[in-house]
Amino acid sequence: MAGRQAMRLDPAWFCDRVRLETALDTPDGQGGVTRSFVTVTSLWAHVEPLSVSSQERQAQRRQIGRTRILIRHRGDVVPGQRLVWRERVFRIETVSDPDMTGRYLGCDCVEGEGEADMQGGTP
Repeated sequence: MAGRQAMRLDPAWFCDRVRLETALDTPDGQGGVTRSFVTVTSLWAHVEPLSVSSQERQAQRRQIGRTRILIRHRGDVVPGQRLVWRERVFRIETVSDPDMTGRYLGCDCVEGEGEADMQGGTP
C-alpha cells in the first residue's frame, strides 16, 4: 500500500509476564451471582501506558489509566476479560490485530481499582 508504513513489532519487546483472567459467575443461592476471576494462562507481553485522564464518580475524583498490552495472537482473548501485570489489574476493552498479520493482539485496557470496576461497569 502506497504511503502506508507497516507497524514493526519486535518479539524482544515481549518481556513482561501477565496473567489472562476470565470471569467466573457462581450462583449465590438468592437469585444473584458471586463473580470471581480465574487464571486462563500466563503470557509474555509488552505493556505500554497510553494516557491518564481524570473523572468524577460518586462525588470523588479519580484517575483512569489507559494501557495497551500486546501479546502473541490467541483466539480466546475477548473484551471483558482482564490482564494482571505486577498485581495491577487491567480490564480489556478492545482487542485488535495491530499490524494486521495475525501474529499479535493489541489489548486496549483500563486499569481498575476494585471489583466493581471489573464487572463491566463504566469506570
